Amino acid sequence: LMLANPKIIKKSKEISKLVEACLSIPGKTGVVERPKEVAVRAIDISTGQKITVSANNLFSHAIQHEIDHINGILFTDRLKHYRVVFWSSSEEGLPTLEALSKHAQLDLVGVVTETDKQAGRGHRITANPIKDAASKLNIPVLQPLSWNISAKDRNKATDAQNNLKKLKELKPDFNVVVSYGKILPANVLACAKLLNVNIHFSLLPKYRGATPVQGALLAGEKKTGISLMIMAEEMDAGPILSAYQFEIKPNETAGELKNRLSQSAAFYLIDCLEEVLADKATYYEQNSSKATYTGKISAESAEIDWQKNSEEFVNFIRAMSPKPGAFCLIDKQPIKILKAHLENEKAVIDLIQLPGKKVISYNDFKNGHEIFYRQLQKLVDNLGTGQS
Repeated sequence: LMLANPKIIKKSKEISKLVEACLSIPGKTGVVERPKEVAVRAIDISTGQKITVSANNLFSHAIQHEIDHINGILFTDRLKHYRVVFWSSSEEGLPTLEALSKHAQLDLVGVVTETDKQAGRGHRITANPIKDAASKLNIPVLQPLSWNISAKDRNKATDAQNNLKKLKELKPDFNVVVSYGKILPANVLACAKLLNVNIHFSLLPKYRGATPVQGALLAGEKKTGISLMIMAEEMDAGPILSAYQFEIKPNETAGELKNRLSQSAAFYLIDCLEEVLADKATYYEQNSSKATYTGKISAESAEIDWQKNSEEFVNFIRAMSPKPGAFCLIDKQPIKILKAHLENEKAVIDLIQLPGKKVISYNDFKNGHEIFYRQLQKLVDNLGTGQS
């Protein structure tokens, strides 16, 4: 259908909300509200006759979108804007932070992350990657000690009250959470006008808690996923907006898998929030009777148990890599094993790291540290035999 000099002569009072995009603004999308039905008077180019065209839903949006172009209006000019506060304390949140910062309709007005920690050999106080990225984007950053406004520690209570006030001043429509590290209490969740959404790297209710990726690898799972969840006060127990299944690649480490999931999560989140804004989102409750849980992993808990069989050993190495890194003590020296695989049902080490040294191949370790190598390889050869 090709129309010349089109003019809208009638609009319905009923409004339709649809995601729109445009070749004039590559990569941008947003939910536009338009009359659900329109009537357009124009000249049919193929006949030269005046005609009236009626359109509804998607066709109505398309016609209005193109008539806007004639009048110098882009779909982005018609977007309602929504305020987002992003919560994360790990690099898995970086793709989502970037996606939110670039969205045409979702205005990233604040970032909440954990307080700066000591890091490196010098134990210098260092900001995490989320704070660094937010600072470069000139986005306000909140770093509360806790969210407990009734804490016995007066400093923590005052800090929580001050940060809650700052959060309310940001007036978020959405709180979006990826690996933040703390449970958000009811008074924090209440700050979001529309929704609190958590991105969790498992197919909930499996592997709730702090380390879902590591939990899946330790269990030898072949599949995992991403769950987008409406947040509740109970940890990872809220209704599911959407979930996506992923195959776990052979020998994939926790770091590699989290990186892959985090890249996809950014895309799925935008799609989810646009469905919410278009009034097309649905959700379903979790079956809590099938829930499993994971806890935080400390450096000490990454020590290798040589009573494991070869498959359990390889899964443990994968789950602990790259941080904190599975380790064993050889002549009182902590040696990290960062990558391993199964070959003919036997464990084979690929990458290793000596204290304060760079990661090297197991072959280079053999050539440069023969005594350590022999002791370590004996342990590997005896996996699952009860000898250590």
